[in-house]
Amino acid sequence: MTSQPIVIPPNSLNEFYTFDNGWHQTFFDSFKPCPQSAFACFCNPCYIAKLNDRVNEHFLICCINPCSLMVLRTKVRTAFHIRGSLAEDCYSTCCCLYSCAAMQIEKELDHQSIPNIVVQTKPGDDVWAFENWWTQQLHQCCDNTEICCLVCWCCPCTLYKIYDRADEDLLTCCWPMTLWPLRTKIRTLFRIRGSVCGDCLAVYCCPCCAIIQMHRELTQQGL
Repeated sequence: MTSQPIVIPPNSLNEFYTFDNGWHQTFFDSFKPCPQSAFACFCNPCYIAKLNDRVNEHFLICCINPCSLMVLRTKVRTAFHIRGSLAEDCYSTCCCLYSCAAMQIEKELDHQSIPNIVVQTKPGDDVWAFENWWTQQLHQCCDNTEICCLVCWCCPCTLYKIYDRADEDLLTCCWPMTLWPLRTKIRTLFRIRGSVCGDCLAVYCCPCCAIIQMHRELTQQGL
């Protein structure tokens, strides 16, 4: 199944990509109170699993890929139009900053009134219940010979253009790990069904097909 494109008038394109909100709490201010910060530091997998559950992702994704917090931050930031970039999401969730990033995400979810337990709601009430589909399925990457050849033989050039169209710093494409959150960002922006785990499998198992799929989606949406 495919989705209907979101019609974006030319004069509102900037508004669509305007992430002018800030995090509810700054990075290091999120690291309190003490009992909660101790939970985030000393039982980090359980803490991240709880966050994944709140954003409608499988709670075990953090055990499958430790980098999932980076993608989770991208998803939350995109959903609530919070200022930042993929590069910032990447380095904010590295090393000793990991627990601070997790607590900042939790404080934002609390501020946005996201429940600790996902409950059944009326259609349209759940911010994470995405209703659209990709314009092109992952396995249909060879339908367009021109773009298929371009990605296969000059992948960096195509990727460079996609990051630019997604309003990301062009140097971000030099970080291979940001391809995963890029797909999550596009999917969240256009409310496309899927999961963080599915994004991970797509970009790491068949990166060329994932790049073509993102290219086609941005084209279909007029970006």
